[in-house]
Amino acid sequence: STTLIEKISKKVTSWIYTADRNLTALQFLNIDKNKLIKLSNAMQIDNEPFPKTRAQLKIKEDTVVFTLVARGIKRKGWRASIEAFLLLEKEYSNIHLLLVGDGEEMEKCKNIYDKHPKITFLGYQSKIHGLYRISDCAIVPTRFEGESYPLCIIQALQVGLPIIATDVGEIKSMLTSKDGKTLGIILPNERDTKIFINHLKDAMSEMMKKEKREKFSSISKELAKNYDMSN
Repeated sequence: STTLIEKISKKVTSWIYTADRNLTALQFLNIDKNKLIKLSNAMQIDNEPFPKTRAQLKIKEDTVVFTLVARGIKRKGWRASIEAFLLLEKEYSNIHLLLVGDGEEMEKCKNIYDKHPKITFLGYQSKIHGLYRISDCAIVPTRFEGESYPLCIIQALQVGLPIIATDVGEIKSMLTSKDGKTLGIILPNERDTKIFINHLKDAMSEMMKKEKREKFSSISKELAKNYDMSN
C-alpha cells in the first residue's frame, strides 16, 4: 500500500534508479532531488564465441547480417523486423536476419517464416556477445511500453556493433555520446505499424553501406566504456 511505502521511504537516504521512467511510480513521495542518483546498467563482457559460425549457419562472409535479440512478446519488434527485412530483400540479395529469443510472438513468427532461407530463428541463446560478433548490425525496434534500459544494446556496444533502435525508455541517451554523436540510427516511436516498418526498412537500407557501419562502430566502442563493470 502507499501508506507502507511512505513509512519505509522515510528511512531511505538515497534512491538509485536506472531509467527516468522508474521515478513515475514514486512521484507521490515528492522525493528530494538531492537523494536521487541515476546509475546506468553495466555488464561483464563475455569473450566466448557463439556456438555456431557463419558458415555453420549457411551465411556467406559478404552477407550483411541483422540481428534481433528480444523476448518473444508483442511490441518487442518481431513482426516489424521480419516485415522490414522482407521489404529490404526486394532491393538486396546479400542479407540475412537472425532472431533470438523465446515466447509466444516468436512462435507465431516462426510458424510463418521458418522455411525462409534468409531468416534464422535461434531460440534462446546465452552467448549474445558472441552472436553480435558474427553480426553486422543489431536491431532493437521495440515499441514495448515498459522498455527502460535494454541490456542487448549494452552488449552490442561492447562488441562495437552498429545499432538501429527505437526512441523509447533510455535508448536515445544510451546511443548518444557526451559530445552529441549518435551511435546508429534512432527510430521515432511511431504508433502506425506500417509507417514504423517503413522507417525500419529505410534504416536497414542505410546500414547496408559499409562505411556507415564502420563510422557507427567507432562511436560504439567509445560509448561501451560507460558500461564497463569496473566503473
